[in-house]
Amino acid sequence: MAQFGIKSGRVGVKFIVEVDTEVHELRPRSRPVVLAPDHGTSRWSPDSLSSRERAALSALALSERHHVRFDEWQALVSALGTDFDEGKLRTIAAQSSHVTDDPSAAHPVGFAHERDARELRSGVPTEAYRTFQHAITDRLFACTDDDPLVSYLAHSLPAMPQPPTASTRCWPIPVS
Repeated sequence: MAQFGIKSGRVGVKFIVEVDTEVHELRPRSRPVVLAPDHGTSRWSPDSLSSRERAALSALALSERHHVRFDEWQALVSALGTDFDEGKLRTIAAQSSHVTDDPSAAHPVGFAHERDARELRSGVPTEAYRTFQHAITDRLFACTDDDPLVSYLAHSLPAMPQPPTASTRCWPIPVS
């Protein structure tokens, strides 16, 4: 961006870049313009959610993918230790201003703003996060063709060639 800014002066182009300072801080030489929120706007707090809604949204926030299907979301919530039927998750999605539900999309459910997902992720205790990751990993290793996480994993990993004798019932998990 700095190089573009230097070159843009020669051609008379001005541009504005929005930086989320919670993700990446600005360098000291930058001159940020801070826009105040509209009057009456307050910062959202995960504490304002009911415990069941918070569990559902936390599972979505911990998802490796930004958008999932309802059956995948249900499996993620289950891995976090809470069980919801799909109808309850659809109700949460319809009532929550933090979640988008695009029925025409292959993966319709996601956060309206990534900052909300980040806020929820940061509030998940380390041990709960580890338990969630272990539960997901265990489930992926034992997956069957009808498990909703089969497609979740297929869309989370880059395409990997399979040897001709490999089972089509589970996907390999790369080890770094």
